This record gives sequence, C-alpha cells and structure tokens, in this order.
Amino acid sequence: MTLAPLPDSLFSASDAVIDAFLNGRETEDALKQIKEWLELDGFENLLVDYDWVISIDNVASYWDDKEFALGWLEDGVKITDQMRIEHARKMLISRFEDDHYDVVSCHSYKLENRHGQSVFICCTMMLIPGGPEVTWQGLFSSEEEFRSNLKKSNCLTSYEINSLTDEQVLAFWQRKTPNLYLVK
Repeated sequence: MTLAPLPDSLFSASDAVIDAFLNGRETEDALKQIKEWLELDGFENLLVDYDWVISIDNVASYWDDKEFALGWLEDGVKITDQMRIEHARKMLISRFEDDHYDVVSCHSYKLENRHGQSVFICCTMMLIPGGPEVTWQGLFSSEEEFRSNLKKSNCLTSYEINSLTDEQVLAFWQRKTPNLYLVK
C-alpha cells in the first residue's frame, strides 16, 4: 500500500496543530483541515497500524444476575462468582470473534514538524453499512498515551482482555441491580 503523504498545502496546518498542542492552545480550523484530509485522501494512513478495542462498560451492561439467569440457567440455580467470571470472559471473547458492534478499531496518525516535534491525532472507527464511522479522540503526545486514555475509559484491546483479573471482572458485574451502570 502506498501512503499519501501529508500535502504541502497542509504543512502550515500541521505546524499550527503541533504548536497549539505543545502550548496548551486550541486550533480547531487547522485540526479540522487535517481531519478532513485523513478521512478522505489520507485515509490509508490511518489503516497502517491499528488495534481492536472494546468498551467494557457496553458489554458489562449485560452482566447482571437477572439477565444471566434468564438467558443461560435453569430455574433455581444459584449463581456463583466463578459462573459470573466464566460467563463474562466468554462474552468478551465472543464479541471480538463475531465482529460485534461493541468492538471498534483505534488508529493514530503522527504529525511532525521540521523541528522534530510531533503529536498524534487519534480516532476510533466502527464499521457500519456504508463505510467506517470515524470518531476523533483527540491529540496525544504518543500512541501509548492514546491507548492509556482508552484504558482509563474502560476500553481494552483484544490482548488486554486476558489480563483482566477475576476481581476486575466481578467489579463490572451488576449484581441484583440490572439498571445500575458504572459511572466513570
């Protein structure tokens, strides 16, 4: 795949975005120009390196004893923590395997100025009929900072799902309060 380089006409916008980010200022017009280019002519640049992430909050909204009992258990079966953990892990894994709408891809594009200063413009994408829907997540000093931000929002990559402890899984489980959702 041949990537479209940032056009010369956007160098000043890129410099303005980097300068504003490093100095804690806003640059909506310059940032808008970069986003528009990435969504159209520079779209392939977003597809170079990405990961799949899932919002635990979305999936966990189905983790409650009532829902579990109705859909998976015979009447009168007592639900144990081990059953909750196993069921939750199966649901997470199946979401990744089935290309479920809870799973989105996360992408970044590095803007760099002639002084070697850089910033990453980051987004998530959901595949919907008609093409991908891009949700811009903001500017970050590194891809690691972007992924850390996703993690703080209870989004985990496909690789991080297996690192969830049993205690973390149970913390998301909505015991006896199916309409109560965790607040970030």
